[in-house]
Amino acid sequence: MKRMLSAPEVYLYRESVNFRKSINGLAAIIESDTDLSLGSGALFLFTNKQRDKIKVLYWDKTGFDLWYKRLEKAKYKWPTQEKNQPRKSRCCRATSDGENADGVRNPIETRASIAT
Repeated sequence: MKRMLSAPEVYLYRESVNFRKSINGLAAIIESDTDLSLGSGALFLFTNKQRDKIKVLYWDKTGFDLWYKRLEKAKYKWPTQEKNQPRKSRCCRATSDGENADGVRNPIETRASIAT
């Protein structure tokens, strides 16, 4: 976890992905859609359609790690994009200090506020 918080770069995959995918499936998405190096130590963040889960894929010196977070009563504010191209961002901080990928405070919305 300490290694994950000190990653040199963070890439946010803006399209929702099938959350049945694990390390190999998510790595294949990055390899096929980008020119980014999976072994660079960067974090690659993915979300599901409902925006209540995120997965973080990263290389940790000896192999890949996959971190998973599920929100019970809230959703992540996840920026949209027309292309399936990751964007370098500060979104890793979304789960640790209250900023979303665009640097906006409070990246988590409660379901009640989404419904209104």
